[in-house]
Amino acid sequence: MVKKIVVLGVALIMGLGLFSGCGSNDGNGTLPYNARAIHLFTDEPFREEFLVENRIANVSYDVGDDEPIPGPLPATRTFIVLGQNEYEQIFLSSHLEIIDFQIEMLVICTFGYSDSSGNFLINSIDLNGETLRIYWKNESAKGKSGNNAMIPPRQRWIVLQMDKLVISSAEISKI
Repeated sequence: MVKKIVVLGVALIMGLGLFSGCGSNDGNGTLPYNARAIHLFTDEPFREEFLVENRIANVSYDVGDDEPIPGPLPATRTFIVLGQNEYEQIFLSSHLEIIDFQIEMLVICTFGYSDSSGNFLINSIDLNGETLRIYWKNESAKGKSGNNAMIPPRQRWIVLQMDKLVISSAEISKI
C-alpha cells in the first residue's frame, strides 16, 4: 500500500512538472505570430548605406573627423519589411535569407546598448491595434556582472521573421 502511494505521488509530481514546464525559462520560448529572431545585435548583414542613413542617438560610431553625424537622432528605430525589394535594399546579398513575403514579414529594430556580456533574448511580443511591441532583455553570463561601464554604447540590431500582420508601426523596449 505504501509503495502504491509513493508511486502515485511520484507520478503526480512528474505530471505537474510536465504541465507547468520544467527547465530554465530563457524568455525566448515560443513567441506569438511564429516570430523568431534571425539576427541579433551586429551590423554585419546590412548594407553600408542603410547603416549610415539609420544611425541613432547616444551611441559611439567609428567615423572620421571629416564625417559629421547629423542630428538630432532618435534613440531607437524600427522598420517593417513587407517585400523583396525593400529587403534587398537593406541587406547585403551575401546575407539574404529565403523569406516568403506572401505570408511573412521582417521587423528590424535598432537601439543603443553597451553591455556585451550575456544572452540577448526576445522576452515577449504583443500587438496593440496596429502597433507591434517587442520586449527584450539581457541575461548576464554567469560570473559576470553585466555592467560594462567602460564600453561605449554601440548600435545593436534585432531582426525578427514572423507571420505577416497588418501593422503600421513597431516599438522596441528593454525590460
